[in-house]
Amino acid sequence: MKSKKDRIPLKIILLASAMLLPASLSALDPPASTVNPLNGYIETADTLSQGGTYNIRHAANPGGGEPMVVTMVSTDTADEYGARIVNNPAGDTYVAWWRDLATDEVRIRTRNQATGSWGSATQVSDSGTGSRKPELVHDGDDLWVAFEGDGGPGEVDIIVRTIRDDPVPVLILGTTTFTGDIDIRMHLETGHFWISWVDDDCAVGWSEYDGTSESWSVAAYESCDSDSVGDARGRIRTELLGS
Repeated sequence: MKSKKDRIPLKIILLASAMLLPASLSALDPPASTVNPLNGYIETADTLSQGGTYNIRHAANPGGGEPMVVTMVSTDTADEYGARIVNNPAGDTYVAWWRDLATDEVRIRTRNQATGSWGSATQVSDSGTGSRKPELVHDGDDLWVAFEGDGGPGEVDIIVRTIRDDPVPVLILGTTTFTGDIDIRMHLETGHFWISWVDDDCAVGWSEYDGTSESWSVAAYESCDSDSVGDARGRIRTELLGS
């Protein structure tokens, strides 16, 4: 693990991301960014408008005056949004996004660091279940994706899936009727891995992963009646980490 002094401040990453992409290309979503742990390249993924259709773009900046490498990760005729990006310890790159269809889909595409080649895009949401707004994290061993899925009438499911060679079923961590921004977030810190989401105007739901049993805890809820969603998330963090 990098020492505190070796970590690149988030503010610097975001500023570099803003300068990474050509000014002549207009992005719909703010870029999602990561620093490749193998070579230090700043990588971004975002949504680009091309001829009236929104698609997913990846860019890697080697720095040092070297040319930037830009790849259209997807060029489907349907609009695509919400790009997310993460690396594994070997430097492989994973980009996730959702495709706006009659039944929305969450997709992932992987770039192999050793070969520099991109694999085919893979649908990671279940067919027949509208799914959108993915989040990504790599825990050092496995890639995880969380996203919103259509539940029962007026309901949204909070769904998580680990991406392995053998298919792993999706798991529903919770269900909400909240009509605002559910804002699913994945947290990985000091040996703890948990997912949180906005359950309603005054509560944050969360569930923690147990790597020993390979199971998720029953969803719990932290009230934000008297303060804010951010404060509730802070209390959840304190409960799990003890500080």
